[in-house]
Amino acid sequence: ERGIPFSVSMRHAFVPFPGGLILAADYSQLELRILAHLSGDCRLIQALNSGTDVFKSIAAE
Repeated sequence: ERGIPFSVSMRHAFVPFPGGLILAADYSQLELRILAHLSGDCRLIQALNSGTDVFKSIAAE
């Protein structure tokens, strides 16, 4: 019927095989986190682990 919004969750389009599971992950800041790990930059690692906006912290310095 017109006027009724139609939405389909893409999550239902994927079904795991028996005994399997589907994993959802948030890859935000992935590149920055890899850089922090590989460089061993303690201040950057601390900023990432603090839960604050890392980019604002970096810009403030």
